[in-house]
Amino acid sequence: MTETRKSTKAVLVVLERTAPQTIRGLQAELGLSRLAAAEIFGATAALLSAGLARLTRRRPNDSRAAVEAVKKHGRPADVDAPDVGIAGRLEKTRLSVRIGGILGEAGPRAARWLAERTGSDPETVERAVAATAPVALGAFEVALEPRELGTWVAMLPDDVLTHPEQLLGANEEPAEIFRRLRRLGQSRIGRLLGLSG
Repeated sequence: MTETRKSTKAVLVVLERTAPQTIRGLQAELGLSRLAAAEIFGATAALLSAGLARLTRRRPNDSRAAVEAVKKHGRPADVDAPDVGIAGRLEKTRLSVRIGGILGEAGPRAARWLAERTGSDPETVERAVAATAPVALGAFEVALEPRELGTWVAMLPDDVLTHPEQLLGANEEPAEIFRRLRRLGQSRIGRLLGLSG
């Protein structure tokens, strides 16, 4: 197993642990369906991993750029109580889907794509992405030591930032993160039958 694969598995363990409460938090605060909340959280985590990869490539002389971005925007404490963190962030009137530049223009693009997929209001999706991003980034920080985090994101692709629909079919780490978290929003029978969309 490659180091990238090991790191992805470690991140997924933490994301999957925090996902049920994150999904419930989005349902309670924004009235999203379980599946929509899971898709949004999955896409947020996947796109943030790709955004950190892009940040690393754009700053080749700054080996700690991704680690510093995670420390600045992530909330490791939210991993154990994401619903509380989400509720607090949603009280703010101005939330940015660009996540301090980690997503940049990919944030609004992904929100539009997710709104179309889930049938949700685009503004609600943007707020959901912005509210769950600190949870996902916190999960990255909990799962990996700084050196591991920097090495992991440096090896990830970032093409899903331009084409978020690639999360549905690509066989890369960001797409796997999306699919694994999205499955948590499906009914048990849906998961057993392997239904997806």
